[in-house]
Amino acid sequence: MRSSKIALLLSAFVFPGLGQVYKHEVKKGVFLILASSLLLGAVVLGFFIISSYHYAEILAQTASPEAVAETQLRQMLVRVMTHPFILFTFGLLLATWLYSIFDAGRQGRPSQED
Repeated sequence: MRSSKIALLLSAFVFPGLGQVYKHEVKKGVFLILASSLLLGAVVLGFFIISSYHYAEILAQTASPEAVAETQLRQMLVRVMTHPFILFTFGLLLATWLYSIFDAGRQGRPSQED
């Protein structure tokens, strides 16, 4: 029987969905891997697009890029991290990851090892 503890650790610390693949729930595992990858890509891409927009606003208000203050960058980071798109996509990614962990850790039907 495949160990649920190993499946849980794979989904928790390596990548969401790997625990399901380890437990021979391949379709579910591939779906979770693809969903997590797409959501992670959306969060990263959204972060860069939104931060570049806010940085352009800051640059328009200052004389040169060297004149941008550290406090302005911190405020920009807070605005980007609290943007609704980032919060929503990160929330979906977190929900997918937690589902993957709990699903991999639960006792399923016994499977035979090769």
